[in-house]
Amino acid sequence: MKKNRSDIEFYQNMMDMLQQEKASLKEQLDAERKSREEETRLILEENRALRAELVKLTEQLRKREEEDRKKDNENKELMNRILSLQTDLGNAMAAVRLGRGKRFGPSSEKKSLTGKDRADRRADEKDDFDGTPPAGGCSAPSQTGDSGQKQEPPKRKKKKSEGRKMSLEDYGCDETVRHELGDYFSLPEGAVFKTRNGEVETHEYVTYEYVPGRVVKHIWVTASYQDSLGDIHNTLPAEERDNPVKGCPFSAEMLAFILVEKYAYHTPKNRIKRKLREMGAVFSKSTFVRYYGLAASSLRDMLGDTLRRSITEGNYLMIDETCELVGVIDPETGMPEYRKRYLWAFYNPMAATVMYLYEKGSRARKVVTDMLEGFRGTISTDGYEAYRIFDTDSHPHVLHCGCWAHVRRKVLEALGVATDICNELLESIQELFVNEKMFSGLDSEVRRKKRKQLSRPIVNRIFDTAERIARDTALMGKDLLRKAVNYIRNQKESLRNFLLDGTAELSNNGCEQRMKPIKLDLKNSQNIGSEEAAEGAAFMHSLVESCRMNGKNPYDYLVDLLRKLGKPLDDLARRELLPDRWQPQC
Repeated sequence: MKKNRSDIEFYQNMMDMLQQEKASLKEQLDAERKSREEETRLILEENRALRAELVKLTEQLRKREEEDRKKDNENKELMNRILSLQTDLGNAMAAVRLGRGKRFGPSSEKKSLTGKDRADRRADEKDDFDGTPPAGGCSAPSQTGDSGQKQEPPKRKKKKSEGRKMSLEDYGCDETVRHELGDYFSLPEGAVFKTRNGEVETHEYVTYEYVPGRVVKHIWVTASYQDSLGDIHNTLPAEERDNPVKGCPFSAEMLAFILVEKYAYHTPKNRIKRKLREMGAVFSKSTFVRYYGLAASSLRDMLGDTLRRSITEGNYLMIDETCELVGVIDPETGMPEYRKRYLWAFYNPMAATVMYLYEKGSRARKVVTDMLEGFRGTISTDGYEAYRIFDTDSHPHVLHCGCWAHVRRKVLEALGVATDICNELLESIQELFVNEKMFSGLDSEVRRKKRKQLSRPIVNRIFDTAERIARDTALMGKDLLRKAVNYIRNQKESLRNFLLDGTAELSNNGCEQRMKPIKLDLKNSQNIGSEEAAEGAAFMHSLVESCRMNGKNPYDYLVDLLRKLGKPLDDLARRELLPDRWQPQC
């Protein structure tokens, strides 16, 4: 069918209109697309900005969290420090209260430790060792006891006065002069004496005169001569030639005077030298020290081994150790300097003899094990770690007993921070000491049976109380109480062992009292010049203190020993010269 022109134009117009509409739509589409692209770009830029802001905020948050953690740690450290300071303050306040009680109240060794009487701790001790065993631990045969019914301590009776223990005649003067009435007085003419019952009424008036000691200096004018046989002799008498100590011009009496002043009366050597100088005997310091050092060394050579063997003759010993300041040579520089060294004391209460032992100032376990080699019996000690070896099977013949006075001392130190629980322990410990006072006059076997019957339940009660405290974290948080409880728990076996031997004492105070002369001598002299002097001083203190305990005069004893120096003596004769067997010559 043939189309006319008008139709073509119509379609043409329609096509143009469509083209124009298409172009218009395209323009709109392009405009829309450009608008969308712009919006997308803006959104992306905004996202990048938000992301950057987010990163920045995240970093700030991280830093803030780090700061918060640091502050938390600082707060925790500060809190721990505050708690530590509070603990230290509590301990210090307790120590102040105990110290005030020590200064102004009766001592813990003399007063009753009951609920009414709270004793304070005595000053010192060596260290804060609570008896904790080493990491490896050590085994010891356990001794268990049956818990019995609580025994009430007997009521204390008022001690009757025994009056004067020693009469005045027991303290006689070196010389007594009696001046009778007619010897020094003549009745004036016409005077008469007062009379009673027909006799002159007289009274005694006593005065004392002090005659200072004298030092006599002997100067011998000597010469040499030849006898008929051609032998050369010197005129000096033989008794003057043979001095007690070779190389020392002092007589036995003068040496004994110096040694007694030094070791019995704890007079510093400078004061002794001054005394001699004022008596007319003038020596340099080095000469004087050398002379009495030679005497101490000579006596130690004569009796040192004998004394060491005699200490372990019995079956019971008390052992303790203390420190002293001794001049030693520094191996690196070769120069002398003062260092802390240790001195041991081995006390035999049966023979009333003590031996002070200085083994190069060592506090090692080997010192006591070497000393007790071959010993069979019981020893009493404090809680020092070196003695724990005797709780093991390596020393089956030695029974190691702990010291209940040390337990009481540590509980007393904690009295200010835990009053009620400490009083409970102190009352039980006091019951043990009250029992020991009752048993004091009994023989060892009867005492052992009495301890088993009366003291064992108390010991079990004390250990049960310590275990109960150990389970209480609040109580164990108190430092002083924790030390006391740990000491009881760690020394449990040795503290129980006194129940097995009636000879053993409840405490080691007897040996600690033997340390008083050592400490007094150090207080006056400050230090000991050399290790050789420390060995000599230890031996001389052994002789003098043993004399004191046996009631022997140290001066008479040393004079007799010095006169026997150099003479041939067998072991039996040397044993008879020790203070527990020596008898003064009539």
